[in-house]
Amino acid sequence: MSLEHLTELTKKLHDHDNFLHTFINQSAILAWIKDINGKYTYANPSLIKFHNLELEDDIIGKTDYDLWPQDAADEYTKNDKLVWKYGGNKELIESIDKIGYMHHFYVIKFKLDDIGIGGMAIDLNGSVKKLIAKYDEQYLTNITN
Repeated sequence: MSLEHLTELTKKLHDHDNFLHTFINQSAILAWIKDINGKYTYANPSLIKFHNLELEDDIIGKTDYDLWPQDAADEYTKNDKLVWKYGGNKELIESIDKIGYMHHFYVIKFKLDDIGIGGMAIDLNGSVKKLIAKYDEQYLTNITN
């Protein structure tokens, strides 16, 4: 393999990495990676914002028990362990009471080889509210025209 070819492959890999990073950071989906000990090694801006934090470093190195109430952390950790043990994807609904408001998340967790557990979550409450508002707006537009 020539140096020129290796340089080209490195650039393509870097460009692909930048694309994926931009994609997940622009998404409203909460996304994370935890190591095999349950410590966060990655958190996207949506997850950081959900916790009312400002920096990824405010989450990195912490566990669910540092970020969530005990009962939620117990549930999340149990689900992580099942994914770690059996592999594959695990789709589930996880719920959290945040300041008197119950959030329900559609969550997909998956094993990342020997790295840890990856996950993505969609806040169903927020998504449903947005869909209803959009439907109401379209309905009102249709009946007034």
